[in-house]
Amino acid sequence: MVAVLGVTMVACDVEGVPSAQPEAVVSVSSSAATEPIRQTDDAGKRLPFDTEFPDRWSRNNDGTTYEPCTAVDYAQARAFGLDPATVEDVAASNHQTARGCQWDLLEGDEILRPSLSQFVGNLTGMGVDNLKDYKQLQSTEYNEWLDDVVISGRTVVASVERGSCDAFVQSGSAVVVTTMRDILRDGPGVNLLCEKALGFVRLTIDKMPP
Repeated sequence: MVAVLGVTMVACDVEGVPSAQPEAVVSVSSSAATEPIRQTDDAGKRLPFDTEFPDRWSRNNDGTTYEPCTAVDYAQARAFGLDPATVEDVAASNHQTARGCQWDLLEGDEILRPSLSQFVGNLTGMGVDNLKDYKQLQSTEYNEWLDDVVISGRTVVASVERGSCDAFVQSGSAVVVTTMRDILRDGPGVNLLCEKALGFVRLTIDKMPP
């Protein structure tokens, strides 16, 4: 799967893509360690969990004020088919590029539960400054790009790979990545994953600064 900025729970590493795999842990100074750890987005809305990472918000993901973890409330998540009780941070260590959340779906295999994640990371950290160049950067022999779509007047690009679909939209100088993953789906079934990923983009895009 082409993805992603930050944990083992999001996707495979692809060169040039912010990854959801644990990155090197950055030491925290003693003074910083004593300060309260930020738990709210820029609008003052609280995260749906307690983060233990003082650098969850960092220069690696400050290109947009959009916070995926506060974009939908309990009722909205459930109405979309997500299990709000399973929400968790995509970050597995401090100072990761990926800033966002992952949810399990309410329906699906009980053991290999399908999941949806959405997170942000700065484009500049990948050496590009626009979605077109980002798309070219993420093109590999393993993924297939769908036709670009326009949602709320903004271009959204999506790619499919075995068992996953990733949708990308620019917000400020960052990219917002929405990944729908179900390893039990392949072939034609992957299109259903893209419908779900793009559906979540439609649900949240108006909250993303252009």
